[in-house]
Amino acid sequence: MAVIKISATKSLNRLISYAEKKAEVQSGVNVDDEFAKEQMKTTQMIFNKNDGRQGYHLIQSFDPEDNITPEEANEIGQELAKEVAPDHEITIYTHTDRDHIHNHICINSVNMNTGKKFVNDRNKLYEMRNKSNELCQRYNLVNSSNKQAQIRYTQAERAIIEKGQISWKDEIRQAIDKEKLNANSFDEFKDNMQENYGIEVKERGKNISFKHPDKKAFVRGKTLGNAYEKGTINNELNRESERTEQQTQSDRPKQVVRTNERPRGTDKNVEKRADVTRIEHYSRDNGDTQSVGQDTKPNHKGTKRNSKRERDFRRAFEKHNERTAELNGRADEELPDREQENVRDNQADIGEDRAEPQLEIELDGPELQ
Repeated sequence: MAVIKISATKSLNRLISYAEKKAEVQSGVNVDDEFAKEQMKTTQMIFNKNDGRQGYHLIQSFDPEDNITPEEANEIGQELAKEVAPDHEITIYTHTDRDHIHNHICINSVNMNTGKKFVNDRNKLYEMRNKSNELCQRYNLVNSSNKQAQIRYTQAERAIIEKGQISWKDEIRQAIDKEKLNANSFDEFKDNMQENYGIEVKERGKNISFKHPDKKAFVRGKTLGNAYEKGTINNELNRESERTEQQTQSDRPKQVVRTNERPRGTDKNVEKRADVTRIEHYSRDNGDTQSVGQDTKPNHKGTKRNSKRERDFRRAFEKHNERTAELNGRADEELPDREQENVRDNQADIGEDRAEPQLEIELDGPELQ
């Protein structure tokens, strides 16, 4: 048999990205699984259903003792998806990264034909569980009759279910299933049960009990089923916390570490930009309005005057570069002579200072003996 859980999500793309990353086998119902994100988003946009709950996450976990392959598990997931969400776009991702094979079934909340959203009411979870059990029996998977039942229904509860009603024990199970996905710790799980549903949680050693707000007595988790015992709840809370952390880390944008980089461009590019700047100044000073970097070929309406201006412009630029190179070379040759002249000037100044007569300062008053 397989354990079924379902939860809503406001980020369907993020859910699909997480599920397909570790998928051993993947498939789609009413959608191409390779382009599921785009197709589901398009359906939501067509019916203007872009906000709120974008999808649902159905987890179908098979028993570790089930003699089942990932391909068979994926087929069961496909059939379950067709039964519980017809006319919805669904992708099925089968994971084998734990001690049991399990399916992540991602459901687009918007019906592709009517535009109505998927209804996840109280009866839906039990419909899914019943369909899943039927499929598992069809595939000859392990029957829970020889094992502890994940869910234990009394005869009275079965009668209520057959009438399409919900028992108070089922209401507790629903609340537990939901909060196991939402809570990050066991303490938070207990607080959420009390605050959100009015269900009191009591611990005693390895046992756990729940009290429905409309009932006076507690019911043990063991009575509700193996999936509702303290140890099972703790294990699932830990796994869900790890899964959320992994998903958060995968969604974080990678930080780009920048080192001290030199500005782009070589020294030649810098010189070229400087030359272009000088040309622009020359062009403005001589009344030429043509922009630097534009094609200098004469236009179809060009005149001799424009051609002459271009030739003068080019000659002036070439002379400017030659003159600059000449001045730079001459400055390098004259540098030693200039240094010698500076030394001689400094020595002359020192000599003049020594040759100056000493100033005599007279003080008013009687001469000191």
